[in-house]
Amino acid sequence: MERYPNIADHGLIGDLQTAALVTDTGTIDWFCTPRFDSPSVFAPLLDADKRGHFQIAPSTPVLREQQIYFPGSACLITRFITDHGVAEAVELARALGMTPLRISAQRKPLLHAGAALASNALVGLLAVAAEAAAGPMATADERNAALRDLLPLAEGTLRNVAAVGIPQALTGAVERGDVGTVQIHLEALSGLPAEVYAAFLPVLLRLAAEKGSEGALHAEEILQLLAEVSTR
Repeated sequence: MERYPNIADHGLIGDLQTAALVTDTGTIDWFCTPRFDSPSVFAPLLDADKRGHFQIAPSTPVLREQQIYFPGSACLITRFITDHGVAEAVELARALGMTPLRISAQRKPLLHAGAALASNALVGLLAVAAEAAAGPMATADERNAALRDLLPLAEGTLRNVAAVGIPQALTGAVERGDVGTVQIHLEALSGLPAEVYAAFLPVLLRLAAEKGSEGALHAEEILQLLAEVSTR
């Protein structure tokens, strides 16, 4: 292993929150965790003797290394050629119980957008939920307190999604067709929470229909409420 490989001899891997530089010898030379702006755990780029590294490589002598991205994707493959055969780090990931993704060029922006909705947009949604629960005139401390009250519900919902999937994890007023409660919500909310609540109603009604729940039978009534609120 070269003590200080060229930057060009590194590949980039990441999870949208952080990234690591990996040499063609399977060595992680730079890795900040858990975020891009966090301190680096491994930094032999700066000091090969004291900054540490992590390496995945065959135990037998390697004749040649090769590093490529799977065509049309951000999936990095580090290939080791030895007298005994060829090994790929992507296969080792599977052996360790991981799931390497090979993403087409067409799907890559869609997956990235979906990941943004599942992470960053979820943070935004929780912020709006806390604002709704605390009230329009609430202070930052009051909104934070409301968020702490809502987090157990949000965590339970994610566990339910993992356990039974979508749309089966859908619960609440829209799912059970409780038009009265939806009306109370729409009348009580204002500003951004009202806009977000209203924007989600068609999505929740679609999921209620997919689930075959009572809410689908009251879709027209709920949409009528939404129309009345939007014209005020």
